[in-house]
Amino acid sequence: MRISGMDAMANGIQQTVDLQGRPVEAVPVSPKLQSRSTDQQSTGTQDYPVTEKVVAEAVERVNKVIEGSSRRFVYSVHEKTNEIMIKVIDENTKEVIREIPPKKILDMVANMLEMAGLLVDERR
Repeated sequence: MRISGMDAMANGIQQTVDLQGRPVEAVPVSPKLQSRSTDQQSTGTQDYPVTEKVVAEAVERVNKVIEGSSRRFVYSVHEKTNEIMIKVIDENTKEVIREIPPKKILDMVANMLEMAGLLVDERR
């Protein structure tokens, strides 16, 4: 998983990549986002991979901020796609309130990637 850079956004194009990191297509960016990205370029922000360590630290910080509420955040890694998922859990009932991205979506993507791989393998 990568966070797209601001260089492309400043030019009015945002590069989108699939789960494997391959470019998908160019998407026009609104002028409002373009002005924001110009400000961020001057601060020196660049592309960087989102690692599990970065997510773990962010989840810990968020949990400290919302301490005392009946919610907490937990991260996990989806087995098939290796994508990071964040779960919002109700402390009282231990019920999962929300998953970001939803596990069902990641399961569907994994199945599609598997099917696409099978098609490619069969053509050889």
